[in-house]
Amino acid sequence: MRRALLFTALFLVLNPSARAAEKRLRLAVLALKAEGVESTLADTVDETLTADLGRAGKYEVIGRSEIEAMAGFQSERLKLGCTGDTACLAEIGGALGVDRLVFGSLGRAGSLYVLNTKLLEISKAKVIARDTETVSSADGLIAAASRSAQILLGDLPVPLGATAEATSSPGGGLRHTAWPWVTLGFAALAGGAGAVCGYENQQTYQQYQANPTPSLQSQGNTYQLTQGILYGVAGAALLVSVGLLVFGGGG
Repeated sequence: MRRALLFTALFLVLNPSARAAEKRLRLAVLALKAEGVESTLADTVDETLTADLGRAGKYEVIGRSEIEAMAGFQSERLKLGCTGDTACLAEIGGALGVDRLVFGSLGRAGSLYVLNTKLLEISKAKVIARDTETVSSADGLIAAASRSAQILLGDLPVPLGATAEATSSPGGGLRHTAWPWVTLGFAALAGGAGAVCGYENQQTYQQYQANPTPSLQSQGNTYQLTQGILYGVAGAALLVSVGLLVFGGGG
């Protein structure tokens, strides 16, 4: 008996992987709450998230199927409506005997799919990591789930509460293109041309006062009308440029 215990102790000391497995925290992944999307789609994303969390080897991961198979969990299922209540979720984690808990939702915001995930520390009943992924189609949800798992694991340096666009490339968005500056330059040109028309209109008016002829009056009216149009175009282009800079997307 003593020899068996000795061999076991030596095995744990000399085998790093065995020691790592011994120290791994237990993590439960609750089913994602489907908000305006098909439950089957939420289940698929949930399974991907669970698999990616387990593949890293940082946690001993308990997925939905394992959770539902646990004795006594049926009595806890009624509490799953408290998705946003960390204290209530901590109770669920305690009942499952895990150290941390992942929960979240999959929903729609207009034409976008939105995946929200959070990592809860059971002992403190506190969210210690969170992520929001947005994709334009269901095809991007698998990649979004994988990225979310990396963020919850701490493998990606995304701040708490950060929002990521899973399908966008770095530096994307209209703010990082030439369009805001093109429209701003166009606004400046239109405004300058309007100022020239205003100057010409003033000169024509002075000539008209000295020699009030119909041709000078018509010329002055044309300058005045053109000036108003150019100033209007310049103002519209300026608003478009500001809109692209502020709301154009990107980082």
